[in-house]
Amino acid sequence: MKSVPQKSATAGKRRLPLPFFGVDVNFCRNAQCAHFGVRPDPRDGRGLKLGPANANFPRGEVGGTGDKKYFECGSCGQESVIKNNRAVVEEYTRLRRLQRFNGKACSNEGCPSHGKTLERWPDLYLKSGRTKAGHQRYACKRCRSTFTVGHPARNHRRQSKNGQILKLLVHGTSLSKITEIANVAPRDVYRKLDFIYDRIREFTDQREGDLRDVD
Repeated sequence: MKSVPQKSATAGKRRLPLPFFGVDVNFCRNAQCAHFGVRPDPRDGRGLKLGPANANFPRGEVGGTGDKKYFECGSCGQESVIKNNRAVVEEYTRLRRLQRFNGKACSNEGCPSHGKTLERWPDLYLKSGRTKAGHQRYACKRCRSTFTVGHPARNHRRQSKNGQILKLLVHGTSLSKITEIANVAPRDVYRKLDFIYDRIREFTDQREGDLRDVD
């Protein structure tokens, strides 16, 4: 009886992770390299004596293990840490989900204008008077729900403490010390933490919006 030849264990191996939803970030990240952004040959050629898939594109080398695994460009020699493409997509999706929040939009989840900001879709809203403090109020043209546009700290009674608490946080001060130094109640410290968090999200959303408009 003839023995069935065994398929090489390395024939189907890859040295680089598979793309995920078309995203593949494992390439030479040297912007001055001729192969910057060009996907290298993902095949593991160990024991197979594989030549380069493209004669003008050297294979490069993959070294290291675990989180320290890297790809060395065969053209410029720069090393780039190999990333998990799926993890990159999942993290991007998580951040985009966080950035959808914006108080300057219709908050009615059943409305077609829900989440569409005043800055990007001004035609969906109309002015609806002002608050007692003089802040502009807007109404959704479809469901008539309203929201107010004003200074983010308009509801804070002790606005002067915001900057002080932020500096203390940046310097790693504990919450108990912050309440003592800033002379505020623990409840107010947590409220200001939420306020600072929302401002960071708004800033990130604006920055990502500016990047999306770049050609």
